[in-house]
This record gives sequence, C-alpha cells and structure tokens, in this order.
Amino acid sequence: MITMISSTANYVTYSEPIKDFRERMKAEKPFSDAKKQADELLAKESAKKMLATIQSDSQFAEQMANTHAFTRDYELIDLADVPIESETGMNEYSQHVRNFEAKANDVMTERIQLYNKMKTNGSTGAEIFNGLVAFDKTLSADYQKATKLDLMTNLV
Repeated sequence: MITMISSTANYVTYSEPIKDFRERMKAEKPFSDAKKQADELLAKESAKKMLATIQSDSQFAEQMANTHAFTRDYELIDLADVPIESETGMNEYSQHVRNFEAKANDVMTERIQLYNKMKTNGSTGAEIFNGLVAFDKTLSADYQKATKLDLMTNLV
C-alpha cells in the first residue's frame, strides 16, 4: 500500500510504505529494464506500421498529422528516478518539469505553425505528417528520447 503523503510548509514527507516501494523498485530494476526493452521493440514495430498506414490511408494521415501538431509532448519518466527523499531534490525535479513543459509548449506552437502553413499550401495529410516528423528530427536528441519521439524520427 502506497499512502500517507503529507505536505508541511512546502516540504513533502513520505511514509515508510513509499520508501519500501522505492526499495522494491530498485531491486526489480533488472526485470524492469528487460520489460522496457521489450516494450521499446513493440513500440518500434507499431511505429513502422503506423508510418505505412499514414502513407496509404489519406484520412488516417490527416488525423495523425492533426493530432501530432496539436498535442503537447510529455516527458516519459521512470517513477523510481524521481527524487522524493529530499526537499531539495523535489524542488529541482519540479523546476525540471516546469522547464520541460515550457519547451514542450514551444515545440507544439512551432508544430501548429508548420501544420497550418502546409495545410494552407495544399499539402496532403501524409506530407504534413512527414513534415512534422522532419521538424521533430531537428529537436535535441535528449528531447526526442525523453518524449519517445526518437521511435518515429529514427525510422524516417
């Protein structure tokens, strides 16, 4: 049971069940890493199938281009890596999250501008999607990895 999180004057304290959970997460890391590898392989295969469908189905391509342009990226994290043990660690992590969200908002704004420009110029859904992925390739490798955009950008 993971419970009993309390906050006092912006300082977060965690009960023993959460500390026990963190220790279990660390102990299970080798199994977790193997699962991550399997999940990543499955995600790559899914991305390949999605790209093929985008090229062959214009309605799906338009839908995916729109979704990709108008959806903000999120950083995918391993909860075992979140520094819950100290106020300083949590403050630094919170600042990291705010910085990432600001970057993701900027990226989404640029994608929307590209989408609208290509749409106005008469590009097809597949062309727009490919243009968005080409834009994604210009983002830092760290950003692509954090959001798993690299699964798509490494395929095209």
